[in-house]
Amino acid sequence: MKRAIDIEKRMKIAEAYENNPNLTYLALQQQFRTSTRVVAEALRRPSKEWKTLLQGNTLGEEKEMKFLGISVRGFAHDGDVDYETQEQGCADWKSSDATTLAEVLEEFGRRGWELVSMVTIQHGTLPFSGIFEILFKQ
Repeated sequence: MKRAIDIEKRMKIAEAYENNPNLTYLALQQQFRTSTRVVAEALRRPSKEWKTLLQGNTLGEEKEMKFLGISVRGFAHDGDVDYETQEQGCADWKSSDATTLAEVLEEFGRRGWELVSMVTIQHGTLPFSGIFEILFKQ
């Protein structure tokens, strides 16, 4: 993670460009006494995102990120799909009250987990049935 000063500089460059989109890389480079690479990097994100990074990293400390891997299996039952989940490191499958795959994901979202990736391991007989490997971060 970049130091707070680096993030603040990128935030100011992005703000300047957002306030005046006619500014060139060279003008931004001269105004902020920095390199073209830093200007290009600053303009990859809106200033709002840089500000969020700055607020979460005011002392230049990295926040430890947690990850959770789960398996979800959806199987056909009386024309519907029933879901079960298995969390990383656990051998038992837990029945879910969810009636859709989206609801399964929302269950974890309510617990503060954000979806990172999802892979279909096996397709089932109905849409959104089968086995899925899902990774969340927090």
